[in-house]
Amino acid sequence: MSWAWARAARSSRAEELEALASDIRTPLPVRRRIGFVAVKAGCGASTVVSEVSRGLASHRADKQLVLTGADPSDDRRRWPGKPHTVRRLPAELWDDPLLHWERACDKDRLSHDLTLTDWGATPLAQLKGIAEHSHSLCFVTPADRNLIQAALDVGTELTKSHHIRLAVVDVDGLVGPSIQTLVRALPLPTYLLRHDRRLAKDPDATPQWREPDALALYQLSAALIHDLTRPRPERGA
Repeated sequence: MSWAWARAARSSRAEELEALASDIRTPLPVRRRIGFVAVKAGCGASTVVSEVSRGLASHRADKQLVLTGADPSDDRRRWPGKPHTVRRLPAELWDDPLLHWERACDKDRLSHDLTLTDWGATPLAQLKGIAEHSHSLCFVTPADRNLIQAALDVGTELTKSHHIRLAVVDVDGLVGPSIQTLVRALPLPTYLLRHDRRLAKDPDATPQWREPDALALYQLSAALIHDLTRPRPERGA
């Protein structure tokens, strides 16, 4: 992502990028939490979390705590290094995921100002509790019309009282103009992210992002930080 950022910084987008960087650096109240929920396992949620985390770490002084179902030792994810902390949050014991979250982060949450949680593919019954737990929540879905609609249905209901974002990940690198048009027309704030096409052939490859998608990641990162500065919406307002 940093290489795509560097290329864009030399282009006509430089002014927009500087504005986004300024937004990402916005001071926050202490101990803010961002949640990421996968609509389907394997849709790229852990990669999105790691990229957003690295982007925030490059612009902010906050000490981050990242909780993920992915393997923190997996170099492909490019998790942020020290002083940030990455811990495993296995997708089990879903009868009480928030209690499991408490156990996974132990006392680390008290010494970190910003926590990013990769909740993985979460059962619908748990989404309201996770939304209540998060100051901002991002649904991550593959670029599939039915799954986008499923995320939209749940997200639209939750957005009445929570800050909700939607990231559409083109895991297979096959998105065409119709999906791009659909994403632009969605009523929820939505960000289209396209992996390097090599990932479709080699799942062990390190994720790479093209310039427009690196820009979308920065836009998503800035929007999430913006959410953390605002009170939650009042239902019915």
